[in-house]
Amino acid sequence: MVGKDELRRKIEQFALVVRSQLELSSPLDMFEVMDKLGIAVNFVEDVEFDARISEKNGDFCIDCDKDQIFERQQFSIAHELGHLLLHKFNGNERQNIVYYRKNGNKSQVEWEANEFAASLLMPRREFIEFCFNNADDAGKIGLKVIAKKFRVSMQAVRVRGSALGLW
Repeated sequence: MVGKDELRRKIEQFALVVRSQLELSSPLDMFEVMDKLGIAVNFVEDVEFDARISEKNGDFCIDCDKDQIFERQQFSIAHELGHLLLHKFNGNERQNIVYYRKNGNKSQVEWEANEFAASLLMPRREFIEFCFNNADDAGKIGLKVIAKKFRVSMQAVRVRGSALGLW
């Protein structure tokens, strides 16, 4: 069985391959990325999800909560792309499963999609270098500065920095 750290590294490597193949550079605009992939993004109202991906007649589309801020939409769309690339096209057909367990804990596939989104939007090396290059004399950098650089929410930055052992 693959450990969490090893799985995180594999997902990060895969995200880098995706960035390379699509010739992406930071900061990403996930709406442009989806356009490049031919995946429609629809804004929906009054929903109980941040985003979801679906397939109809071989075409994929992402429904995204229109009331989210842009930075949250970025992560939600990247997360759904993670489901598509990690769980749909890897030979494990998981299209009709519930991704949240009944006790409210996120399942393994949700964790994987989150790791993919974080790695796609905030690549490890680039994230760490930005943090070190923009730290003050005390070695601190504001989350807002990092969030602005990568066009993500401060919560996404907080989680990514923690996962990378920066704070």
